[in-house]
Amino acid sequence: MMSSNLRHAAAASHVIFDPESLLLDPAPGIEHAMRWAMRDLGIEVPRRWFERNWSPQTPFWETLTQLMETSDPELVEFGRERYFAHFNECGRYRCTLRPGSLQLLADLAADPRIELHYLTHIGAEAALRLLDAYGLRHVPRCVVAPESPSCPGVRLSLLKQHVESGAYPRDSWTLLSDHPWELLAARRLRLRAVG
Repeated sequence: MMSSNLRHAAAASHVIFDPESLLLDPAPGIEHAMRWAMRDLGIEVPRRWFERNWSPQTPFWETLTQLMETSDPELVEFGRERYFAHFNECGRYRCTLRPGSLQLLADLAADPRIELHYLTHIGAEAALRLLDAYGLRHVPRCVVAPESPSCPGVRLSLLKQHVESGAYPRDSWTLLSDHPWELLAARRLRLRAVG
């Protein structure tokens, strides 16, 4: 359904997307990074803990407090720091492609009317590493990323800058996203958006 909606919206379209949020199931990468973070803290996570006690909808803070068996903000913050260190180093590259995602990308990449632009906040080097990890380096026409990793909030200014500095008319851009605030930003920028 997403593919047909996008095709309808896109005549000579430049599509901005982030494979990490749309195409990848983060569960394996999250589990890997969380297990290593807990190991750093001397906490052994039972083998099937994630399968029995966790889902991607579980709030991050709740996961940490359960695994660490504490709600002490300082300790949990330390656990969060360890988690993100491991996720940024290796967890991000241990996710799995969602069913149908490769076909969606293949269909979009094969359509001569569509150019794909990868937008991310994780930094240029990490973005290329991510594309390589999932065999997607050939898909986007360009990567829109800060030189160094930044906070997710930078994505909105990157989106605005990329659209406004391009040689393409504003009505040729389409944002493909699952982030409500990115969809709202697209509306403010008068861009088409497919959620």
